[in-house]
Amino acid sequence: MKKLFTVLLLAPLLFLCIQSSAQDFDNYKFLESTGKVPASFLKSSKQKSDEEIQRTFEEKKRTRYKKQKKEFILEANYVIDDLLLSGKVLFNDSIGQYANKIVDVLLKDDPKLRSEIEVYIVKSSVVNAFTTSRGTIFINLGLISKLRTEAELAYVLCHEIIHYKNRHSMTEFDVAEDIKRGNGSFRNTTYGDKLLAKSMFSKDLETEADIQGLAIFRKSNYNLEATSGVFDVLQYAHIPLNDEAFDKTFLEFGNLKFPLAYQLATTNPAIANIKDDSLSTHPGTLARRETIKAMLAGVSNAGRKNYLVDSVKFHKSREIAKFEIAQYYLDNRRYEDALYHSYVLLQTHPNSRYLQKVMMKALYGLAKYSFEDKKRFEEIHQVYEDVEGKQQEVFYLFYKMNDPEMYTIALNYAWRLKKKYPADDEISAIAEDEFETLVDFYFPKKDFFLATVDSITPKDSIVEMVSMKEKSKSKTISKTSKRNKWKSDDDWKDDVNKNDSVPKYLKHAFASLLSDEDFIKAYDRLAKGSKKRADERESWNSEEEKTKRRELHAYRLRHGNPQGIDKIVIVNPFYYKVKVGFNVNFKDVASEEAQAEFSKEITDMAKESGINYELLDKKHLEENGAGAFNDNAILTAWINEFYEHGSEMDFINYKRPEIKALIEKYHTKYFCWTGIISEKHLNLLVVHKVFASLFSFPFMPYMFYKAFEPNYYTYQYSLVVNLETGDVNYVQLHKFRMKDHRDMLKSSLYDLFTQLKTPKPGNENASK
Repeated sequence: MKKLFTVLLLAPLLFLCIQSSAQDFDNYKFLESTGKVPASFLKSSKQKSDEEIQRTFEEKKRTRYKKQKKEFILEANYVIDDLLLSGKVLFNDSIGQYANKIVDVLLKDDPKLRSEIEVYIVKSSVVNAFTTSRGTIFINLGLISKLRTEAELAYVLCHEIIHYKNRHSMTEFDVAEDIKRGNGSFRNTTYGDKLLAKSMFSKDLETEADIQGLAIFRKSNYNLEATSGVFDVLQYAHIPLNDEAFDKTFLEFGNLKFPLAYQLATTNPAIANIKDDSLSTHPGTLARRETIKAMLAGVSNAGRKNYLVDSVKFHKSREIAKFEIAQYYLDNRRYEDALYHSYVLLQTHPNSRYLQKVMMKALYGLAKYSFEDKKRFEEIHQVYEDVEGKQQEVFYLFYKMNDPEMYTIALNYAWRLKKKYPADDEISAIAEDEFETLVDFYFPKKDFFLATVDSITPKDSIVEMVSMKEKSKSKTISKTSKRNKWKSDDDWKDDVNKNDSVPKYLKHAFASLLSDEDFIKAYDRLAKGSKKRADERESWNSEEEKTKRRELHAYRLRHGNPQGIDKIVIVNPFYYKVKVGFNVNFKDVASEEAQAEFSKEITDMAKESGINYELLDKKHLEENGAGAFNDNAILTAWINEFYEHGSEMDFINYKRPEIKALIEKYHTKYFCWTGIISEKHLNLLVVHKVFASLFSFPFMPYMFYKAFEPNYYTYQYSLVVNLETGDVNYVQLHKFRMKDHRDMLKSSLYDLFTQLKTPKPGNENASK
């Protein structure tokens, strides 16, 4: 009763805490790094590895496997730094600052250990946290979004602190080497026994982190019941946010109504993750919970609190994490997840433009992939049978729909946002693209608009059209699996077009908008240009145009491709040295050194060519370079999305407002990605050549030399994109069958910048 009274007493306070920051979420802006760049981001991977190697061998006198351990440390540091500079990790952000204050509380009596710990937030939906041997603790936003109190976050941090304090990564390496080599008690054991031993040892380390982490936790004044709460979160980590029912009427508008057939009778229950852990490297959550519960038996929890730093900051941090995950889903093309996630958040933040735009973009992505490439639709759509919880309803809904239905729903939603936020360029661009597709492929006739709201009967809805569609599909779907249901869509469209009519549900879906002058004007404008766009598509795909493009490409290879660009921004130049044999091995140290030299050569050649440029290099940040770091993160997300969609898909990038700001900031719309890959191929026919040389005297010395001589290949790649339009202006790929000689690379860079700076001829075809 006392506990219930406390909850009722605190409930209004917590509500006010969240509501006090509600205005921020109505106009939400992405979480960014701020302030001075930490040393972890400024030092080279080699420098950090050297420091860790020195510390490791000072603290551990044992030198067994010294070479392998150094290689392990080196490789681990490069992997960590790849994450650190990926754009997914934040520094000096509000959540990271808050988490570090919790560490201050936990380690207030151990200043030395506190000085070695730094906490960073990772933009990931995965419910996880992990620690490096450098003392860096990474906490995913997915975990922050699920925790219920500050005390739960504190216990997670205690667990991770022990992983670092006890050097678990190094201990695990030592044992793994013993197991692999069969040393000591592992001598003469089978391969299966070795795997089991390694798994059990990893579990022992996790249990140790739980138990010793609890010791740190108990020294604080945090609520001990939070430990059980953490295991609750882990058991339901696979279920997004609250398991709320999805009301499909949220996407209905006017006369657009979903049929009953589009709704699941029942959804899969959200089942706690309590699977057998016998083959896992982590002990099961049930076993971990019981261990901690036994240790706390009889321990008083009186006077302990859920919040020792700031309850308001906790709830705001958790809400920020939820908002960030919505964009994370979009960036990773998990459109149905983004849609459901935003729907749940909109129940408490109904006026958030950010969430409404995530919904719009998710609908746009689903429609675009369905229309542009049905085979690729499977890339972004999870099979609904595999989904747990009430979110399964969303996956089933879009499984049932085809591309005209998706476009109809997407435009309905986007048009409503366009009317609500008329000055939002991003909303207008997506609505325009969706409208154009519907006009060009599904609304070819003016009589589409003859229907009025008053003329619509109860039968004239999406429900009526579904029966026609299902009747048409039944002819071919009987022997078709659910995963290949798209095979019958064209049959359905053909059946509709035989009657020379537009499906009624499409026709009446926009009936309530027929009084909207802007909507009618937009249709008239797009319908007027429909024939021209169709001719352009036909011309582009004609053999004649393909031949012209091939000839133009060949001409540019011989004579160059001048661009007349006034200013260019060079983004994250890369340099990879690779050794190719039976395996592909990246030479991390050599690559990092070569990349530093490459960045310097880019600067030298850009100056020599006279082109106006700026270099954004995440590997060479300055202490006050938080702005450049954030810009890099935006551009990395943009180029990743660009490559994910592919050149064949005309997709409006989801970073449009941020990219527009970068164009204004750098005073150019042209951004360049360039880099080098240097490959050393070991000769895999050495044995055969050596054997052949035995019968080749007096050419034996020469044959031995050739047998062991590696082959070298160097590739230089450059891509220049007009970020305002998303068009690729310039692509350059040079392949050299030789080592990466500096003079050769300098010459290639100088040629690149000269081509970009040289004005375009008045008539390129004439010059040809």
